[in-house]
Amino acid sequence: MLFSRALWRGCHTDDIVVIELKRDKGGSEVVDQTARYTDWASKHLAKGRQKVIGIICVRDASEGLCVGATEHGFEVHQYNLSFDRLYPDAPVTESDTLP
Repeated sequence: MLFSRALWRGCHTDDIVVIELKRDKGGSEVVDQTARYTDWASKHLAKGRQKVIGIICVRDASEGLCVGATEHGFEVHQYNLSFDRLYPDAPVTESDTLP
């Protein structure tokens, strides 16, 4: 399930950075998808010796994703996201809970 993807230029370099952000668990298919994006960026955006860097961000990285990412030279980042209620007296509604 795709949450977001982004294409950036490095802050301190002129590298092109492809970020693939998944909201759930990622497997080898995420590596394949990121490889397609980085290949496209290399062919159509990179100039001269400009690098294209692939970064995969998932909530739960599988072993297959980590192995595949390493083979492609991609970084893998795992995130943990939580929300805290700011107003403790507010009533809890059904929309406040996740399925």
